[in-house]
Order: sequence, then C-alpha cells, then structure tokens
Amino acid sequence: MKKLKLVPSYPLGNVKDPQQNYQEILAILSLLKSMGCESLTLRVTSFRKTLVSFWPYFDRAQSIYSHFSKLYPTQLLTLISLAWQYCRKSRNSNSYRQQLYFKELVNHYLNWAESLYPDNFSLITHSIFDAYDSNIRSSSFVENINSSLRAFLDNSRSQLSQLSQLSLNLFAFFHNHRPFLPGHRKGLAPIEILQGHSIQSSWIDSLLALAY
Repeated sequence: MKKLKLVPSYPLGNVKDPQQNYQEILAILSLLKSMGCESLTLRVTSFRKTLVSFWPYFDRAQSIYSHFSKLYPTQLLTLISLAWQYCRKSRNSNSYRQQLYFKELVNHYLNWAESLYPDNFSLITHSIFDAYDSNIRSSSFVENINSSLRAFLDNSRSQLSQLSQLSLNLFAFFHNHRPFLPGHRKGLAPIEILQGHSIQSSWIDSLLALAY
C-alpha cells in the first residue's frame, strides 16, 4: 500500500515515479494471478481494472509536486505534502481515533516545516494544499454515486424491472449537480469540482434548461 501514497513517510524522500510504482504493482498482480487460485484471479483482475482508471491521479500529483519543487526547497515541499496527505486521510477516515491521530501528524509536519521556513509559510501552505485538492480522483465520485444509488435500488427492489436508463441518467444528473452539504467540499457540486468553475443555477433549473 505504500506504493499508493503520494509521498513516502519523511525522510524517505520525494514523490516516487508513478510509472515505476505502477509497473511494480503490475508485477505483484501477475505473481498473484500465477498462483492459479480462481477466486484470487477474479479479485486481481477486478483490482487491475480499477488501478488503470485511477492511476492518472498519481501522474497529476507528481506534476504538481514537480511544479512546486521549482519554487520551494525540497524539504519544505515534502513536509507540506506529507501534511496534506494526512489531512486528506483525516477527512476520509470514519474513525474518530484515526482522525485525531492523522490531525496530530498534520500539525507535526506543518510545525516542522514552519520552524525551518517561517517566511510566507501560511501562503505557501495554502497554495500547495489547494493545488493537491484540485487533483480529483474520478473514482471518488463514482464511489459516491454507487453508494447513493445502492440505497435507492435497495428501496426499489420490487420495481427494478421498470427502472429505465432515463431514470439512471436523471439520478446521475442530480448527483453531479447537487452541492455537498458537509465536509471539505461543502457548497460545491461534483461537476463544479471536475470542471473547475461554478454553476450559476440549481440542478432543477439546469435540468429544465436542457428539457426546454
């Protein structure tokens, strides 16, 4: 799982080449598949398909890191990158104990970085955090849609035979245009985050504009 981290734990170094990580993971999957276990082979095949879909996230993250490495010292960038990484883990964790643990690591790395490079530290941190936050894993939104859709389907089992593609399209449109209520992305709709600009109307008005 270390190969799925943006930045290895300090002081191991900078962002590792995503393509090198990718090839190493493929080699591991090939070894697992060669064991000849049918159930394991099915899981490996499924995991590999998922891997292909979200791996560009790491390529983009490396580009962000490379961009800031031309502006700031490597040690500063690595520490702030680690802080961001644990900040994201804290937001995504459902365990309160883990959230506290990750927040402690965030403060640890930020305090460390600020003690070394105090000038304009807040501004630098915000710019780096914002850049990483703008790198969206499309699989995250797919997971959100799947979790919401699963509840809808569970309540409609008796009518599944009548569920049309049009109904699914409407559900996806609603989900993409509905702003998040809690959390880090509060007030933003998935489509706003993916496209990088705000929408000026509600999902209902947008839907009516398409219909008429």
